[in-house]
Amino acid sequence: MRTAPKIKLSAQEEKDIKQLSTSNTTTVRIARCSKIILLAAQGKTNLQIVRGYEYWSKSS
Repeated sequence: MRTAPKIKLSAQEEKDIKQLSTSNTTTVRIARCSKIILLAAQGKTNLQIVRGYEYWSKSS
């Protein structure tokens, strides 16, 4: 399975993106993109990221 492009985040970038992904005032689109970035930074495969996105879509 293909792995998402490697993303290296600084500690501050990861903190900021986590905050965006869980904020109640962030748009849904930005929150979802933030979650995708975090999963890619963790080295998740494309399939794992898509499955996570499907889960968020159903739970929103």
